[in-house]
Amino acid sequence: MKKRTVVVAVAVILVLAAAAGAVYFRSRPMLAPDSAPHVQSIHAYFGRGETSYACDISGEELPDGVEDALAALFLGAEMRPRLLPRPQSFQVSDGSVALYIKVLLEDDDLFVNLGTDPQFCSAQFGDTHYVILDHQTLYQEAWALLEGTVTARAHEW
Repeated sequence: MKKRTVVVAVAVILVLAAAAGAVYFRSRPMLAPDSAPHVQSIHAYFGRGETSYACDISGEELPDGVEDALAALFLGAEMRPRLLPRPQSFQVSDGSVALYIKVLLEDDDLFVNLGTDPQFCSAQFGDTHYVILDHQTLYQEAWALLEGTVTARAHEW
């Protein structure tokens, strides 16, 4: 009888843990429709051949329409909480790209990290880190919007 009670107790604990995990790790939109996002800055690093490049762009320096297009991408993106923060460093090599995008919201700041390394891609509100679902598509679309501006303003790093 005691063995059965232990098995039932363990089963109940596992079910409760699974339910709590499902609630905590469920996906949600990256931005709420009424969040009024404004791109404050973009820091980009990329590699071409043996050379590494860096670029810093303020939101005001973005070409017309790019900020709105980025906001639309972020409004359409989904994310879910992540157990561990993203890696704090990114190795720049030939063909690699890292984008750090700071977005101001009405009541918070959003940091979006996109790049060629899937481990690097994340969103962050305060100390809470999120996995971006379909991050590769979001990265490709964001890079398509920013590549011309970033490469034109980049300097060797």
